[in-house]
Amino acid sequence: MSSDLERLDGIGATTAQKLIDNGFRTIESIATARPSELAAIDGITEAVAKKIIRSAAEQSDGVLGLKFKTGDELLEEYNKREILTTGCKTFDEILGGGLSTQRLYEFWGPEGTGKSNMLHQLICTAALPKSKGGLGGGTVFIDAENSLSLKRIREIAPRFGLDGNAVIKGISRAVPANSDALRYMCSQQLGTQIELTGAKLVVLDSIATHFRSEYGAQRQLIPERQQKANQILHEIKKFAKLYNIVAVITNQATGDPSGYGAGIKHSMGNVIGHESEIRIQVTIKSSAKGERKFKVEKAVDLPKSEVVLVLRDTGYYDLGVKPVKINTIKQSDTKMNKNPSTERQINTVEKEVPQTKKIVRRKRS
Repeated sequence: MSSDLERLDGIGATTAQKLIDNGFRTIESIATARPSELAAIDGITEAVAKKIIRSAAEQSDGVLGLKFKTGDELLEEYNKREILTTGCKTFDEILGGGLSTQRLYEFWGPEGTGKSNMLHQLICTAALPKSKGGLGGGTVFIDAENSLSLKRIREIAPRFGLDGNAVIKGISRAVPANSDALRYMCSQQLGTQIELTGAKLVVLDSIATHFRSEYGAQRQLIPERQQKANQILHEIKKFAKLYNIVAVITNQATGDPSGYGAGIKHSMGNVIGHESEIRIQVTIKSSAKGERKFKVEKAVDLPKSEVVLVLRDTGYYDLGVKPVKINTIKQSDTKMNKNPSTERQINTVEKEVPQTKKIVRRKRS
């Protein structure tokens, strides 16, 4: 790794190791850094930082827009994209086959509509082999809402033929305490974590949590809030393209007094809309039936369309598809792999017992 960085002007073995220790592990990460970020590292002056960044930009392969590309290069990059299934055929269809790597998806909607449930399902499908519509990798979960449920993973994973505990072991989770911690994680730690774990999915649930509690409705602070949110999403998009992974964020809803639509809109203003490449609204169609509507609101290469899915104990299903029934064993969310027999029971599909009609005999008069 350090030998790659040593190809840059002004970098020897010692400086290369310092850069790696501070999260700059690739030429692309250095090429997109600010001089002040590198100058904050002991032994690197701002003049040296500018020289290093310029050298990195010249040697970058262009994945981050550091140079113009030919049509052949664009096609090669496009063909490297991979598709992640949602686990629901009708949803995959309106998304052009599923969720694409190198892109940022936004799921937004009011509380309780099922956004986090979809995230848990995507964590499971990402662990599937590529031959089954997965990406064959784990997930980096930035859990601002403290929503990650190991129990939910165990309930959904067996439906796809996966061991719940194995899927959980492929998750890297961080819980940022505030918006500053969230920005630091995304700019300084996310790239390193993706590289170390080989994750193929990055999830942020949600972008709005800390901002709404810290900034509220104070108009004088809106520019600061928007700039910080934009930096966070910019970092996530950057790594999605650099590491060829799928990036997903959730966003909350807020009241819309304009009188148009359903009286709600996505929170955090236009900055989120500009950064997210595919925006999907999630609403409840029928609470009693578990029906949720997923509507593609914005995508440059997808038509506006919607689909209704049904949320069950084992995840989301297409309308009309019978849910898979799984025997689940009550286990602690923190203790895993204690009993091999338990793992076997988790993966056992429950056999349906046919119901017999109760025969009522009438007495003769």
